[in-house]
Amino acid sequence: MDSSRARALSVTLVLDGFVPSGLTFNLLRLVRGTTPSVRYRVLAAGGGLLRDAYAGVCDVEVWGQPYHKWEPSEGFRQWVSDRLENAPPDVVHAHQIGPVTAVAEAWRGPFVCSWHSRLNRLVQDFQHRLVVRTSSRSACVIFAYGRLVLDDLIECGAPSDKIMVTWGGDIARIPPPVCCRNQDVVAAVGRLDPRKGFDTLVRAMIHLRIAQPNATLRIYGEGAQRAELEALIRECRLDGAVRLLGWRSDVWSEAAAAALLVSCSRSEGVPSVVLEAMSRDIPVLGSASVVPTIFPFDPYAVSCSAEDPVALARVIASRLAHPDRARQALLVGRRVRSSLRQAALSDQLVGVYREAAA
Repeated sequence: MDSSRARALSVTLVLDGFVPSGLTFNLLRLVRGTTPSVRYRVLAAGGGLLRDAYAGVCDVEVWGQPYHKWEPSEGFRQWVSDRLENAPPDVVHAHQIGPVTAVAEAWRGPFVCSWHSRLNRLVQDFQHRLVVRTSSRSACVIFAYGRLVLDDLIECGAPSDKIMVTWGGDIARIPPPVCCRNQDVVAAVGRLDPRKGFDTLVRAMIHLRIAQPNATLRIYGEGAQRAELEALIRECRLDGAVRLLGWRSDVWSEAAAAALLVSCSRSEGVPSVVLEAMSRDIPVLGSASVVPTIFPFDPYAVSCSAEDPVALARVIASRLAHPDRARQALLVGRRVRSSLRQAALSDQLVGVYREAAA
């Protein structure tokens, strides 16, 4: 084999966000899946928790300054530019609008971009559509996480001939742990952000505990909505029944003991948390924004709105009361894993990087 093609590529991942999220799980899986073919460095907007999440897996630097995730930041662009200039990689891979915009303006080398979430807000604003269109045109390859994200990118004017649609990688590589499930425990994992619908899930617990007084909810994750959720838990008198457990490196070993995991996002591309849960044979319920992407063939998938706590509580109670439906959810998860294996992002990515760097 040509030694120039056999050597490890250097790839810099440029990320937004200040706390670990579904994207973090996705990228950690990606990094582990393509090593040693690729040598990674992470440039992230910030947060000690985010630095800790990548520590020991790849080199990581954090900017540490807050900025609105939907708006490009001149300070962040300059910080990224300085680091790319000081240590230029073979390829830069930027994720979401802030990093994509920063890299498009600061970097003239090979550039891959990924869009993980629905662009609803961007589609509605002309200036944002222009930013997406202009920055995406600078990229060699554009990854859209799911068909809904693809539709949003095309509506924003991103060049369709550059777009590759992905589910987010081969989750079947992760061995499912063996554990006993607690039928009174419901779990949720993700960034504490209004888009994730945790407020609806907390309110659903009021109605769920009428049917199942011992039911509890454990939410794993950090984010800007923590104080608001803490106040809501107190207002609903759910202290002790609903726990905000923060970011934990062993989150999946704990969440796997729950009867099921609920994803009640108001808007999603391909929810990495759901894929991670499925990889561990954790039964999953999804809201209306999750169902079309992950559960198109699940007759027991949740179809209620992420704004309807009563309906959500009713479906959770039904799933907890019917173990046969939990088993059905596991079968659905294994079918999704099987389909993901056919288009594993980790297996394709090295080729994409090498082609971009050529």
